Amino acid sequence: MATIGGFLFVALLSLLVANACGSSSPVVTYDSRSLIINGSRELLFSGSIHYPRSTPDMWPDIIRKAKEGGLNIIQTYVFWNLHEPNQGEHHMQKYAEKVINMMKQEKLFADQGGPIVMMQAIQSIRRHPSQRAAEDISFAVARFFTRNGTLNNYYMYYGGSNFGRTSSSSFVTTRYYDEAPLDEYGLRREPKFGHLRDLHRALKLSKKPLLRGTPKVERISQDLEITTYEKPSENLCVAFLTNNDTREAKTIHFRGKDYYLPSKSVSILPDCKTVVYNTAAIVAQHSSRNFVVSQQAKFSKWEMFKETIPTINDLTDRTPAPKELYSFTKDVSDYAWYSTSIKIDARDLPMRPDVRPGIHIASLGHALLAFVNGEYVGFEHGSNVEKSHIFRKPVNLKPGDNNITLLAMTVGFPNSGAYMEKRFAGPRAVTLEGLMSGTLDITNNKWGQQTYFDAPEGTNPVALRMMSMAKGMVWVNGQSIGRYWVSYNSPLGRPTQEEYHVPRSFLKPKDNLLVVFEETGGNPEKIDILVVNRDTICSVITEYHPPSVNSWERKGDELRALVNPVREVELTCPDKKVIKKVEFVGFGEVDGACGAFKPGKCNSNSKAIKLVESLCLGKKECKVPFERERLADVGKDACPDVSKTLAIQVACS
Repeated sequence: MATIGGFLFVALLSLLVANACGSSSPVVTYDSRSLIINGSRELLFSGSIHYPRSTPDMWPDIIRKAKEGGLNIIQTYVFWNLHEPNQGEHHMQKYAEKVINMMKQEKLFADQGGPIVMMQAIQSIRRHPSQRAAEDISFAVARFFTRNGTLNNYYMYYGGSNFGRTSSSSFVTTRYYDEAPLDEYGLRREPKFGHLRDLHRALKLSKKPLLRGTPKVERISQDLEITTYEKPSENLCVAFLTNNDTREAKTIHFRGKDYYLPSKSVSILPDCKTVVYNTAAIVAQHSSRNFVVSQQAKFSKWEMFKETIPTINDLTDRTPAPKELYSFTKDVSDYAWYSTSIKIDARDLPMRPDVRPGIHIASLGHALLAFVNGEYVGFEHGSNVEKSHIFRKPVNLKPGDNNITLLAMTVGFPNSGAYMEKRFAGPRAVTLEGLMSGTLDITNNKWGQQTYFDAPEGTNPVALRMMSMAKGMVWVNGQSIGRYWVSYNSPLGRPTQEEYHVPRSFLKPKDNLLVVFEETGGNPEKIDILVVNRDTICSVITEYHPPSVNSWERKGDELRALVNPVREVELTCPDKKVIKKVEFVGFGEVDGACGAFKPGKCNSNSKAIKLVESLCLGKKECKVPFERERLADVGKDACPDVSKTLAIQVACS
């Protein structure tokens, strides 16, 4: 039912809620037959409710409806991974105490366990929905109370939804249990809800003789049975008339009167005279759940997301064989990439054009996609009964290096049974078949594995180039970096913005998750992750430029030179970097701008390049004087009468 911690918690929950049920704390005890509150015996009708499988705003309504259905006690799970997602990080107060307080408000108890009526068979993928009729459930509950039962738990009374990755058992649908008295959405499933509510009322009417009377069972025939609880001194008597025949109705004679009993039914007579309830005769209302298309909420367009297929060179986690999937993903993702590379000799490939080699993958579960040389090969999966499966498809191999990449995935975790620590998932063995040299086992060929992307190198800012997309939004590790709209061009024929900043504070060293929401369509495989810098520095001056303003100072009313003012180019690298390369020097006429300089018609730069390299390479900063005789050889100036421009571009690192 739950973890040991869960049961310990539920025991505490019983005490907390009981103490809130009155102005003074009641004395709550148990005996073999019932719960005793301040000396008064009570029948308990308990329902198991998955509060983690609903949203907090649903809890008050679910608890209130459970009480309306006749429950006076609630049993709930404590999923410890919800309350302590990481060691030492506790959220018990955040979740469980909210439920406790809601139960206090409704004056409900919580139990530690008890006989369970299993309405549930979990609706795994590819199975028919599990159903159990209201008549069958009520028959089982009534029969339990004929046998001295005093506490019954409905499992589940509300099942809820497996949001996110909370589905524990493999191949279980998001809908955990929809056939409960309260359905997946918290709505009353009629007639199940009303029929069980009426049963609780009938049993509560019979409470005193049930708890105080002496039981007696009389077998009328193989299928007919009369059970009474009676205390003549207090004029207390309740009778249960049972027909166990699953096909035919019967008539039973009891205390001078004939009573009609439908097949497989129990009639409850709280005074041993009057039938107030029959388990096969539903008087509660019925309902039908309808799914109506909204006229207001519309999807404008669906788009498909694709992911770049990595190779082993892109994946840094290297092992001889593929890692086991459960332990590798550590319950933080359903997915992991596996990739290897194998060199194939041309002589090993089939010589006949109608014969293709194939890939054979033995997987322990639960599903996988395969790619060879970036080409999609196929998809295979196991089932709820048999998680392991065989992937076997033809592939296109080529002479030389061949990249084999698998996207393996889990569909939930094991949640019951023996040897859970020995249940594994993911690719177990990989072979290539149909080669001229026979079958090639590449299981131990060295594999790379990965789930997300790592932070870019260095400490410079990071950006995404989104030119392959159109319009949408981007999130990195859950942090939105804003809207992009690169399909909307400026009058220049290009978007106003092509790159989008990703603050370093948004990034982790490893396993960063990028989510792109594209509204109109694009190719995410061509998104570039960029490191942004200002390491290309330039300077441009002409003969008409004045010296640097830093050459002067004012002292009182007087402006004076700090140094001998000269015209010169000044270059300074950022962030303590140094000049590693001189990328452009132009002296004469220069076209373009920094990062895109071009020589003009009149350009004499051979001597200028040597001067710049001698003054600047290996230095954080440098100055190049604007002096014709130092920048150009006498007699080699192509245009001596043309006004000169000096343009320099260097790279820092």
